[in-house]
Amino acid sequence: MDSALFKEYTHMHYADEDAVANELGQMTLSRGLFLFRHGERTPFGGRCELLHWENMIESITDSHFEDKQSKLYPNVSFRDMTTMEPIDLSNKFQPRLNGQLTTRGADQLISLGKVLAGRYEKLLRDCSKDDVDKCIKVTSTGSERTIESAKALLSGLLSPPLAGAEVSMRVGSVRESFSAKDIRSIPGLQQAFDDAHDMTHKKKMVGFSDWIRDFHSRTGVPQDIDLMELRDYLTSAQMPLASLQGIHETDRYASEKFCCIATAAEVVTEETGLSRVCGPFMQQLVRDLQTGGQLNLYSGHDLNLNCLRLALRIHDGLWPQFASCLGFELYRRNDEKYVLVLWNMRPVVASGIHHSPLIPLDVFVNHINEYFG
Repeated sequence: MDSALFKEYTHMHYADEDAVANELGQMTLSRGLFLFRHGERTPFGGRCELLHWENMIESITDSHFEDKQSKLYPNVSFRDMTTMEPIDLSNKFQPRLNGQLTTRGADQLISLGKVLAGRYEKLLRDCSKDDVDKCIKVTSTGSERTIESAKALLSGLLSPPLAGAEVSMRVGSVRESFSAKDIRSIPGLQQAFDDAHDMTHKKKMVGFSDWIRDFHSRTGVPQDIDLMELRDYLTSAQMPLASLQGIHETDRYASEKFCCIATAAEVVTEETGLSRVCGPFMQQLVRDLQTGGQLNLYSGHDLNLNCLRLALRIHDGLWPQFASCLGFELYRRNDEKYVLVLWNMRPVVASGIHHSPLIPLDVFVNHINEYFG
C-alpha cells in the first residue's frame, strides 16, 4: 500500500472545543460508549530476541508488576459475550511475562476511569449501587491484559457510593472479538493481510527502505524482520531505548508510522474489507447508543482502534498509545438527538459522515447502515 492511498483514510480534524462546549451546554448527555486500548504491557518477544530481548526481560521483572492486583476492581463476575452464561476465569491465565499488563498500565486505565467519572458524574449520581449493572455495561476481549485493564478502569470510575458494587463483565474471544473481526477469518482478506506485510509491498511505503536499511546497519537486525514484532518491542513497557545498542528514540515513531500504513493495507485494499471487519461492532454501536446502558465500556486492542478509525476516516496516521480511547456520546436537545465522536476525550469532526462534530442521530445511523450494514 502506498502512502497516498493511506492519506485518503487519515482525515482527523479536531473540533473547536470551546464551540462544542457551548453547544453541549444547551443539551443533555444521555449515553456514552467508549472503546479503549489496554494499558502498558510487556512485549511478546518472537524474533526480537535479536534486539537484546534477554536484557529487556531482566529489566521488566518484579517492579513492573508491583501492587498491580491492588489497583484492579475486585467485585467483577464474568459472562460469555455470546451466550451470556457465567464463566470462571480464575484458572484460565497462567503467570508469564509476555504481553502482561504492568502496574503503570493499570494506573493509565485508572486515570481514564477518573476522567469518565467526572464527565458522567450526573448520570452516575442517578445510578444506585444495586443498579450498576444496568447503568454500566462492560465488555472485554478474552486477553488477560484487556480484562485487567477494564477492572483498572472500574477502580477509577466507581467511587462512593458506587464503590464495591458488583459488576458483570462480558468476555469474548480475541480472534473473533466484538470490535473488529479477525481479518484472517474473512475470505478474501487473507491475501490482503499477507500482501500488507510482504517486503515487496512494504518497500512501497515512502521512507521505509531507507529507515530499515539504516536500522539494520546500527543494530544488525535483519531487514526482513516482522514489522509488527519490531514495533511491539520498541513500544511495549516504554523501554529506555537510548540504553539499547544502536536503537534511537526516532525508531519508535518510525516503526509505528509504517505499521499504521501496513495495518490499513490489510483492510482498505479490498473493496469491502473495512465494512466486513468493522460492521458487527458498528451495528452494536448503533444499538448501544439507542438502548444500551448509560455508559458502555469496551476493552480492546490497538488493532480494533486502528480499524474503526480508518472506517470512520478519522485516523491521524499515528499508532494508538496505551489506554487510548474512541468515544461516542448521545446528546438530546428537545426532540433532537446528536452523536459526538471523541478521540482521547477530544471532539473530532467525522467529515465522512457529517460536516459538524455534532452529528444528527439519524444521519449517523443511516451512514452506519449504508456502509456497515
